[in-house]
Amino acid sequence: MHTPATDAVTPLYDIAAMRRIEVQATALCGGDDFALMQRAGAAAWRFLLQHWPQAQRIVVACGPGNNGGDGYVLARHSLESGRQATVVHAAGHAPRSPLARRAATALLEAGGRAAEAGPSLPACDLVVDALFGIGFSGRMDDAGAVLVAAIDACGAEVLALDVPSGIDASCGDVPGPAVRATRTLQFIGDHAGLATGAALDHLGALSMAPLDVPPAAFEGVEPVAWRLRAGALAGMLPRRTRTAHKGHSGHVLVAGGDHGMGGAAILAASAALRAGAGLVSVATRAAHVAPLLARTPEAMVHAVEDPGDATGLVAAADVCAVGRAWGRAPGGRACCGRPPMVPARWCWMPTA
Repeated sequence: MHTPATDAVTPLYDIAAMRRIEVQATALCGGDDFALMQRAGAAAWRFLLQHWPQAQRIVVACGPGNNGGDGYVLARHSLESGRQATVVHAAGHAPRSPLARRAATALLEAGGRAAEAGPSLPACDLVVDALFGIGFSGRMDDAGAVLVAAIDACGAEVLALDVPSGIDASCGDVPGPAVRATRTLQFIGDHAGLATGAALDHLGALSMAPLDVPPAAFEGVEPVAWRLRAGALAGMLPRRTRTAHKGHSGHVLVAGGDHGMGGAAILAASAALRAGAGLVSVATRAAHVAPLLARTPEAMVHAVEDPGDATGLVAAADVCAVGRAWGRAPGGRACCGRPPMVPARWCWMPTA
């Protein structure tokens, strides 16, 4: 069953899922996939008018696929409104997909034209990035990289359609040159790759245009992740009884903080308390006891120079977080009851 996005919970989809959603949406919209492209281009045009109403000189950088087709549709709307729309594409990146060619033909019939981009873009008020969208994978070719560099160097604000070009929409990886957008307008569903990784530095303000796609288009397609906000997290925490005390809410042991590396243990103890743990014990070097108590007086801090002496604390805890340096220290294996298998109640801090 499709769970729509809300202010608290947003389903995130990878590229494969989005392509399946697009196929189902096309079928539900009468089977005309060009109609969906026209919706995307029109939605992008309305979004442009909303955020850049004064823009008169617009450069639309179009790629060879369907993301480029969205750009050609937007450019046609721009021309019909009386604005100056300059459409460019990278060398060898003329429209290839049937939909992109159809959109480019409609632009030409409306009096527009597209030209190969030079090393710099014409002076403009806004650049629209319609190069690759979710079609990007691997690394960009040299011609695409030159156009991306020209977009970033032109000094104008940038509207990216669906995905800033050069970003992997599934995982947020940026393996090479990529557009840095002022705003990014996603279509239909939220991309997992725009919620994580290096992509976050390229998005600008992120918005969504659902294109009036019926909810049934999402049926049978599972999100790869969910973005949760505070409103959703509150409902996931169990309610405590009025007579509950700290002993009813779990006991966390943080074991770590070798010499000169006490910060991770302090932060982990603070995080456990903020997350709702009733009791938090910390086994750490004696030098870290005073700073930890000053920062987190609720924690029960134990000076332990030999990790092997913390076995009693381990036995009393429900959950243990162990720093790497601590686990490798002499006596650490005895303390953790560890390698080769890790009990489910253990987690390992990335640094300590």
